[in-house]
Amino acid sequence: MHTKKKSISRKNKARIQQWLNQAVHFQLKKDFVASEGLIQQVLALDAHNAAAYHYLGLIAKELHSLESASALLEQSIQWDRNNAEACYNYALILREQHQFSQAIQMYQQAIHINKNMDEAWFNLAITYYKNHEPEKVPSALTSFFRIPNHNKEAYPHIAKLYFDIGAFEQGIEFCHRCLAQPRPSEDIIWTYINIIQYQSTPEAMLQTIQPYLKQHYSPELMMRIQTYHLIVAWHLGDIDTCKEILERIHPWHPSIQEHAVNISLRSYQVFIAELVKYYSNNPQSNQHCQKDIYLVGDSHSLSNSNQVLTFGQQHYHAVSKLLIGCKIFHLAQHDDNKFKSACTNTLRSIPDGSSIIMMLGEIDCRADEGFLPAFQRKGGDLSQLIERTVSDYIAFIAQETQKKHLEIYIYGVPAPKLLTDKPNEDMELLKQIIQFFNQVLQHYALQEGYKFIDIYHCTVREDGISHERYHIDGFHLLPKVMEAADVLFINTDV
Repeated sequence: MHTKKKSISRKNKARIQQWLNQAVHFQLKKDFVASEGLIQQVLALDAHNAAAYHYLGLIAKELHSLESASALLEQSIQWDRNNAEACYNYALILREQHQFSQAIQMYQQAIHINKNMDEAWFNLAITYYKNHEPEKVPSALTSFFRIPNHNKEAYPHIAKLYFDIGAFEQGIEFCHRCLAQPRPSEDIIWTYINIIQYQSTPEAMLQTIQPYLKQHYSPELMMRIQTYHLIVAWHLGDIDTCKEILERIHPWHPSIQEHAVNISLRSYQVFIAELVKYYSNNPQSNQHCQKDIYLVGDSHSLSNSNQVLTFGQQHYHAVSKLLIGCKIFHLAQHDDNKFKSACTNTLRSIPDGSSIIMMLGEIDCRADEGFLPAFQRKGGDLSQLIERTVSDYIAFIAQETQKKHLEIYIYGVPAPKLLTDKPNEDMELLKQIIQFFNQVLQHYALQEGYKFIDIYHCTVREDGISHERYHIDGFHLLPKVMEAADVLFINTDV
């Protein structure tokens, strides 16, 4: 409970307003020392001045002191609950602190005070997504668009947000709006190419990226576009073009930042370079293939792409359906996301009666991604987490393929390579995770009537580590492992 504010004379009120105006002026010039000095003069006359706490909070935020900023803005709102700007800025800080539910409440409070606050509607949409409430994103964006003269500079971010929630058509619409402007940003170009990659055939993807290959962008964007060109060329079986692109990409690496997207794309370059070497030294025989088999998954789906696979007496032409970055975790989620949308589109595009191999799960079983870091971060029952995720994943496949009469194979996860940079206890836990994951995956696959490709037992040695005879690099396997693995299934004739 706060004490009653003491009355301020008219003369002091005028001084306070003058000091606050000057403080804002200095803040805009990034002179935070001068600004804070004036604000302290305000508080000497009026210890309960909400605007002063608001501006001090903004200074703390600029100085990257989020805890102080949060406390100051909370104090400002307690003294004046009708300041939409303070509520909005407090929400921004709460979001940076990953306190998404509280941030949503503050955005809503700001909007309640000022329904035409376009930035609050836009950031509310972003925070709904971060809080795993993607179904609320479109409504918040609709309210943003209804505001006259809303900030069109948000459109590139809106395109990315639609992409993240798997609303690809809306994402493309906003990409087109941004790309129609003079000198569109590299971020919007990358978002556009990503959306096309997630929902197009290799031929359509090649047509989309061709114009960008002739432009001059930053080395980072050019490397990313050329890597997608490399993936498309591999899809299409054009090994000579793959060799040319790999030569073209290599000189850019020294000037490119090492963050997640670039590291991931670099792994594709290394992997495809190894595949090019492998197939150059191991040419395919010319068996006649009457059927296609579709390999659905992340980079592992590229190993046998455009080659011949033999199961039993049947020869198949392997067609890769790439889902970059997709984990079974994404497909097991109840929330909408780009991976679920991309996988749904992919499965629906496969002709009825076809054979498919679902090649997901390896990313979920890494030392630095998936189950292990999630368990180390949050604790809980690890086996229950794995079982729930796997069962929801298999249920997702069953739902998306019902009535298509597909012959479905579920591809297991190989034994891990020994990681010398990880503590022994992490390595022991990782071995247990991968062994248990494969057991659970096999169980639910066979229960659903699918066939299971047991990659684990043909790659593991007695101590739970990979014997590496099938590894082509740190994560990926040689193409021949597919036919060397046991194919397990329920014999329905018994």
